[in-house]
Amino acid sequence: SQANVYGNIYSLFVGSQLLVVLNGYEVVKDALSNHPEVFSDRPDVPAISILTKRKGIVFAPYGQVWRKQRKFCHTTLRNFGLGKLSLEPCIQRGLVTIKAELLRLNKEHGGAGVNLHPLISNAVSNVICSMILGQRFHHEDPEFRAILGLMSRGLEICINSPAVLINAFSLLYYLPFGVFKELRQVERDITVFLKRIITDHRKTLDPEKPRDLADMYFIEMLAQHAAGEENSSFNEDYLFYIIGDLFIAGTDTTTNSVLWTLLYLALYPDVQGKSNSSSGGLVLTHINMTLGIG
Repeated sequence: SQANVYGNIYSLFVGSQLLVVLNGYEVVKDALSNHPEVFSDRPDVPAISILTKRKGIVFAPYGQVWRKQRKFCHTTLRNFGLGKLSLEPCIQRGLVTIKAELLRLNKEHGGAGVNLHPLISNAVSNVICSMILGQRFHHEDPEFRAILGLMSRGLEICINSPAVLINAFSLLYYLPFGVFKELRQVERDITVFLKRIITDHRKTLDPEKPRDLADMYFIEMLAQHAAGEENSSFNEDYLFYIIGDLFIAGTDTTTNSVLWTLLYLALYPDVQGKSNSSSGGLVLTHINMTLGIG
């Protein structure tokens, strides 16, 4: 209805934020096809900007710094198995844990429904942690479970609570009560956890034997410093936000994708049967699936 009045391209303010609205297939196609760099940036969402300082690779502004950081992360993660069969053993360990826990929960609850989110989130996070932090956490590790809970709660506050008003009035972030206060505490707790791991990596770094993305980032920092790049964007502060991006955003998106897939299969047993058939009938047996099976 707004397009009928103002046309296929119009703008409006939401609080202090100016938004430009594109309406219709042809307008959107022209924008993305013929003006890609104009539309390559992430929106400056106040709540996200406060939390991330617009650093990292997910919500950082499009430009030379973002391109360098993204290229480094993509190349490094590929070297540590992203998108390759070499990552399979790590994924398999997570599947073994999920299977064992499902059998235990089924026995304890007598077949009653259980919340799979913590179990799936833990397995997904451990795959990510193995690449960026070089370590796995036991699925019952209290600190790791607490951090995953904080991540989930922080995202929930940002998208499904009065804290969304921060995006219209950013000063609300600093209110000393309610979800606004809780969000700041969640941010502090996650920051302490990640910075402790980063500090441990710096202290135990062996440039000849990099263990993960964090080690490779420190090595790049040393190389940039040796080359006289005093104003390089490769620094410990930026590493913190990159790890936060990969750890939090990667866990949430993949976990939700897996959970929705499981729900779909539960609702449509015929599709579940087809999936079992197409994978050689191995899903419901004791034989482990492999990524190499077509």
